[in-house]
Amino acid sequence: MAFADGSALRFAYLAEPSFGELATPPAFKLLRITSSGLKTVKSTVESDEIRADGNITDLMLGGYDVSGDVGGELSYGAWDDLFAAAFKNDWTGDVLANAMLTKSLLFEEMLEAGENDLFSRFNGCMVNKLSFSIQPKKPITMTASIMGRSEVTGTAELADATYAPAPTKSVMAAPRGVASLAVAGSTFRVRSMTLDINNNLRTRESIDDLYSAEFGKGSVQVTGSIEAYFESNEVYQRALDHESAAITAVLGRVAGEKYKIEIPKAVLGDVSKGERRKNTDVMMTLPFQGVLDPATACSIRMTRAVL
Repeated sequence: MAFADGSALRFAYLAEPSFGELATPPAFKLLRITSSGLKTVKSTVESDEIRADGNITDLMLGGYDVSGDVGGELSYGAWDDLFAAAFKNDWTGDVLANAMLTKSLLFEEMLEAGENDLFSRFNGCMVNKLSFSIQPKKPITMTASIMGRSEVTGTAELADATYAPAPTKSVMAAPRGVASLAVAGSTFRVRSMTLDINNNLRTRESIDDLYSAEFGKGSVQVTGSIEAYFESNEVYQRALDHESAAITAVLGRVAGEKYKIEIPKAVLGDVSKGERRKNTDVMMTLPFQGVLDPATACSIRMTRAVL
């Protein structure tokens, strides 16, 4: 008997016309990923009935959900559709800003077990959270935390399904994959940065359905942290004064194949210089949260094809 290998996973997706609805014909796009933890979460309900013999009477099915993380490394064009799903908006030309559209996807995993193809299709999937991590001497990574409606298994491709290849641009890594990073127009030496977009989605359960209806959308929370070598009081003082500042990161090294991520109005948080000890660098940890910027009418936006 042959067993499935995780290193041979094929991962694809397509946009749904409406929540949980299969597009016809199913035109999939292959997605470059480093990991997938998508799974069905089955909830159960235990009977509270009391018995003289001490046994539990029954364990009933409560319902199904899908959740899990999908990981990837930043390369130009590969995750643009997932960025749009996380921002809950469509790209307008080369600009994407957070909004409140419903952007649901169907994800398909295919594993080979000898001569058998094993499929799992997760429908009604939305990006609840998107996280970026930029660390020295490592690829720039993304993690999409997914909420989904249901999983369907199979042993063959869907009828009339097509699969567009994934873009093949090089993976971006720090330091060469980071063109610039600025806070209030000031640049400084940064050791690491994280950025999280949390959509605060919620399930909508009912007494007559094992599955959720279209997920409710919450307020978008844009948060992150910058770890930098302490070299000036300028940004540190602005954080102490609870000021806001624009944060801009340009990622990529090839002209026309870069991304610019902007938090136009980031409130600078509980800044710290850490614990000072001998034989160590003094590091500034600068948390921030993006709020509505009246000029751009968004909390975060992304531009592609940057020169």
